[in-house]
Amino acid sequence: MRRIGRNGCVTGELTRTSASAFAETLRPAGSSSPAALTAASVVQAARSRGWPVLTAEPYPLRALWPEIDIEPMP
Repeated sequence: MRRIGRNGCVTGELTRTSASAFAETLRPAGSSSPAALTAASVVQAARSRGWPVLTAEPYPLRALWPEIDIEPMP
């Protein structure tokens, strides 16, 4: 397991510029619920940075991007 450093947390904004990329990421989910938007934000950050995601619930993320690198939490 990798250690999370100071800059290990990323937040993103849904802006006019990023909205089309979010829409493409959300398309497989078929939903724009708050949970789906959160998952899309996580997927976008992981994809753009090539980082793994530390999570205990990988299923919503894998629904959007099956190849996402997951670091499982108990």
